[in-house]
Amino acid sequence: MVGDKLSKARTHGTRIVPPREFDVLLANLLQPTLDMAPPAPSPVGRSKKAESAREQHVSADERPPTPPPHSAPRPADVREWALENGISVAERGRLSTSLVERYLAAQEQASPNAQ
Repeated sequence: MVGDKLSKARTHGTRIVPPREFDVLLANLLQPTLDMAPPAPSPVGRSKKAESAREQHVSADERPPTPPPHSAPRPADVREWALENGISVAERGRLSTSLVERYLAAQEQASPNAQ
């Protein structure tokens, strides 16, 4: 790190460490999970402890996506229904649970045989 990034890191109190020291810090941070994990094969240049700690950490990008509930209506459909029924609703953003429940109840009343 050089120049502006280094000065900003120092301003914010960010600790800058070389990769080997990072591996040791990471291994110590994740120690409770390492005790439960089987030992991993060690690639050249890294300790077994640090490599195992890296394998235990799973980022949000690597997790499988959670499927939406089967009965969840499309937000566009809920918004359209709300506007048709004089209910104010934002063009974007999360819909309130009560609004979705009202929409589902109205759909159930409109077609009681549909599932």
